[in-house]
Amino acid sequence: MRTVAELRHSTVGAAIDSIGGLFIFLLVLAGIASLALRYKEDKKYPFYALVLAAWLAVMAYSVTTGVRFHAFFGYVSAFGIAALFGYLAGPVLKKIGSWFENPSLGKGIAFIIIVGLGIAFIVAPAVVATNEIVRNSVPNFDDEWVGLMHLIRDSSERAIITSWWDFGHFFQAMSERSVTFDGAGQGRRIFWVGKTLSTSNEEEAVNILRMLNCGQEESYEKLLEYTGSQITATMLNKETTQMEREEARNTLLEAGLTSEQAEEVLGYSHCDDLIDNYFIVSEDMVGKSSVWGHFGNWNFTRSYAYHALRGIPTNDAVSLLMEETGLPEDKARETMMDTTRLVDARQAEQWISPFPSYLTSRPVSCSENEDVIGCDINAQIGSQAGMAIVLWRVLVDKEDFSESTVILRGVDPATGNVVGQQTVLRPNAVVVEEDDELVRHEIPGSDFEFDLFLFDDLGQKRLLISHPLLTDSMFTRLFFLEGKHTENFELIDDRTTFRGQRILTYKVNFD
Repeated sequence: MRTVAELRHSTVGAAIDSIGGLFIFLLVLAGIASLALRYKEDKKYPFYALVLAAWLAVMAYSVTTGVRFHAFFGYVSAFGIAALFGYLAGPVLKKIGSWFENPSLGKGIAFIIIVGLGIAFIVAPAVVATNEIVRNSVPNFDDEWVGLMHLIRDSSERAIITSWWDFGHFFQAMSERSVTFDGAGQGRRIFWVGKTLSTSNEEEAVNILRMLNCGQEESYEKLLEYTGSQITATMLNKETTQMEREEARNTLLEAGLTSEQAEEVLGYSHCDDLIDNYFIVSEDMVGKSSVWGHFGNWNFTRSYAYHALRGIPTNDAVSLLMEETGLPEDKARETMMDTTRLVDARQAEQWISPFPSYLTSRPVSCSENEDVIGCDINAQIGSQAGMAIVLWRVLVDKEDFSESTVILRGVDPATGNVVGQQTVLRPNAVVVEEDDELVRHEIPGSDFEFDLFLFDDLGQKRLLISHPLLTDSMFTRLFFLEGKHTENFELIDDRTTFRGQRILTYKVNFD
């Protein structure tokens, strides 16, 4: 659900709006009621009313579980309106027909009027709304994407493309090459790809891509088969993926696998017959960072504690957590105590892994003088008491990063006028480029959860405001820094779609 937008929760109110509003919905209910009133005509009509009411109730519940069910809510609504018109049409046509010497002519005029009213008040607004949606919709996968896929196809006979899952089917169809994952199945690869994007360790990213290149999830599946424990298989998979082959083999043997079993697992994680690996980062992934960052920073220890151990006696849970994850007793007990404070699944999900994001979707140009670097942001980041909270400006003290500030303003959303006093906050950290490295300067007493990341771009200072988990991530380096501060990613293509979204493609060097 987190990764598929159309499966996100909606509301019955939103579904009612999607069919034209409350007036249309009342017509639907009247249509269902009209079927129940026609029992004298045919005893089946009340049954039809019951079926339609049940269908409407089921669809009303369905929309709360996923946006995609709005369409089905529309179908049942159409039947309800049709039932109402069917109920009214007969008596109305008969009545109007009696006003004319030629009843047939009267009925024909009445029919035209009824149809006209239906078109004017129901069909026309829906057509206008649909037309507006169509006019403002453009394809996500355009000629630039197709050209990139053909470039990959023509460059390698065997290759695998790694990116976020959304365009996986397009990639595979247009490039005629393999993909790491797509919409048909995300599996545990959602963690591995998310980790590759969010890690600040390039070696870790390359090792993960090597494992995915070798056998996708097969190394985990074999570990699960041989250990019989999901958490043990997960921990071993994570640990050995970051090791050289011989060290990984010894670790597997120490975990109780036989020599033959260890070699089989390593064949799926440390193979020699790697195929070309293309890694794509695109601008649409900036807005999706809270999702891939969430899965990429998934804490399996906390997840195991919450999903498998919560609810059993504390001492037993602590012992199991220590045994399965290697946590010391004090940390294991603290973790189990934390699970008791979680009030619902949503809070638990946040505890297991946060939802990091970029506060600025694109780097902001800054000006600087001898002492300060100033960056104008003017972006709304929230609302409070009827006013918009706007991140107005950032000031970075070049001599003492701890004196850097983030300035917020309350703004009247109707007039744009500043309301009340501005708020000055201290960022979580300032990250800068020093001697071809990214250096992090923590800010004591921070009251703003995001980092300020300053970098040079063709002689111009630019600022990116991001969650600490993303500031030094591989995605930041590959997309915003165009591959700077990396050694194993070779930029082979840089293009922009007609929507103005940038796509950067790298070839991964495993040597």
